[in-house]
Amino acid sequence: MNEYIKNTLKNEYVKNTLKVAGEVLITPGISLLGEGKTQDGVIHAGVGLLGKTLLGVPGLLLVGASSFYRSLKADEKPIEVDGSDRIKDLSEKVRTEMVAGMTLEEIKAGIQEDIEDAYFEIQQSNKPE
Repeated sequence: MNEYIKNTLKNEYVKNTLKVAGEVLITPGISLLGEGKTQDGVIHAGVGLLGKTLLGVPGLLLVGASSFYRSLKADEKPIEVDGSDRIKDLSEKVRTEMVAGMTLEEIKAGIQEDIEDAYFEIQQSNKPE
């Protein structure tokens, strides 16, 4: 196995172990606080205390599991896309290239290259360091 992959897996394992330990030993919501999700973390802490009061330890564990799951989702980087702007940009690009005398095949090839470039940029930005 590649050394980069081994280190990445090891770091994720340690990070997730600390998150679970915090949820169980400190308070539900601690892993969200660690991800910078302050509001969600505080809410989970409050609901965790309420859950413990009403259901005992199982209530606390249920809320902790919810918080841990949400913190895992917080690691994912959302990609915001405004389709209308992209369509306008694409239409403008096609119009400009048509005026420049490019054929449909040349325009398609250029757009495909742009898509591939964007794909690999996003793929690189989602790799853990």
